[in-house]
Amino acid sequence: MSININGKNDINGRYKMPKVKISLAGKGNGKFTMIRNLEDVSKSIGHPFKILLKFIGISLNCNSNDEKMCMTGHYTEEEIQSKINLYNKLYVLCPTCNLPELTPEIIGKKKKKSINVKCSACGATNKLCDDNKDFDKGLKILINYIEKNGWSVVKGTMVETTKQSNNPFAKVF
Repeated sequence: MSININGKNDINGRYKMPKVKISLAGKGNGKFTMIRNLEDVSKSIGHPFKILLKFIGISLNCNSNDEKMCMTGHYTEEEIQSKINLYNKLYVLCPTCNLPELTPEIIGKKKKKSINVKCSACGATNKLCDDNKDFDKGLKILINYIEKNGWSVVKGTMVETTKQSNNPFAKVF
């Protein structure tokens, strides 16, 4: 089943993501929650699954494991889906037009780094900022990932790249 990325009704159905599916395992101190379709969800929003998983872990105050795509503790699908919706609101959707067509640019130096985003749908340029307590930690993860791995923009969404992109039209950050 697919749901809208922006959480509202999209008449044209252009921006969809699969609903999160989880598996609960372990008991006692060894409890963990595996997100079975995290790669599909992250691919649909155009962000790497490692960043999304770390953000979910930070928001739920738990440890996350990239290789197993799991987090310590048992959580419901609704809890995890709400954290993914929060991530979309903070980092994926344009604050002006509410569409996921953002192109990031890191600004500032050292500890005063931030991300400016330009929307390819409406043309607005905004600085990512929010009063949410998890926003700053998520922003640091996003900045570190962009600096270390580089992202390219393909059809308005961000895609993880290697140092040399196969797409000659992709803009590498």
